[in-house]
Amino acid sequence: MSAVHDRQAAHGWGFSLGQVVLMVHSGSLSLGHQANASGLDQARAAWPAGVPLPDNRIIPIMTDGRSAPARRRYLDAFGNAANFAVGNRFFLSLMLRAGLAAECGELAADLVYDAPHNLLWQHDDGQVVHRKGATPAGGYAEAAGGPYAMWGEPVIVPGSMGAASYVLRGHGNPRTLASACHGAGRRVRRGAAAQAGDAELDAFLRDFRVVTPLDHRDPAVTRRSDVMAAWRRDLKQEAPWVYKDIGPVVSSLRRAGVAEPVVELQPLLTVKG
Repeated sequence: MSAVHDRQAAHGWGFSLGQVVLMVHSGSLSLGHQANASGLDQARAAWPAGVPLPDNRIIPIMTDGRSAPARRRYLDAFGNAANFAVGNRFFLSLMLRAGLAAECGELAADLVYDAPHNLLWQHDDGQVVHRKGATPAGGYAEAAGGPYAMWGEPVIVPGSMGAASYVLRGHGNPRTLASACHGAGRRVRRGAAAQAGDAELDAFLRDFRVVTPLDHRDPAVTRRSDVMAAWRRDLKQEAPWVYKDIGPVVSSLRRAGVAEPVVELQPLLTVKG
């Protein structure tokens, strides 16, 4: 951890300067895609015959009694995908801890927060909030009880693989439905990034040590122009410069009263699976 912006909240959540923090970013992978595809099929089947589908391709599922069985099947599949995502993050974090312990000796670690995103939240009044690429940023009321009651919900905003990430505390801003972004976001789409020039990638490779199953320094590999081109193309898709600068993103959350920075994390090691 490289900087503390809110000492009281950082202390309350167990952060301290110089601490090594493990952050896992993973979802439900193909299970989530399957749940969405199943829900879309059910929505199409329930759409009135002869009525054109919406231009934006978003098909609502009615909340009447007749659609209840299909809606329940979709929500069950969605919930299973969410549970699978939690399991993914949990076991990946255990693997990280085991790897660090093997190199550094026994260590202590506590879970600060698991920040779900791309899920549905159903409230007591029947309102449903779908946070796509967003995460809860509730204030004191939403975080009642437990270690978050005094500060609001933790908000994790990852940067790129070569830039800082932030943990913030939410304010429960009603203008954003008590939500915040879950990442800096891309500024270059994957397809366009893969076709970008080589100068930025070469500069990145000079500053960062990149370890992949393919040793790009092996003379036997460097002679294969097709292999090297594919390797460089993959790196470009997730390189730091294809993502937005994290600083202005976090500043905008603070200025808009969405969330307040608590700690800043600088990457020491990034594993991309």
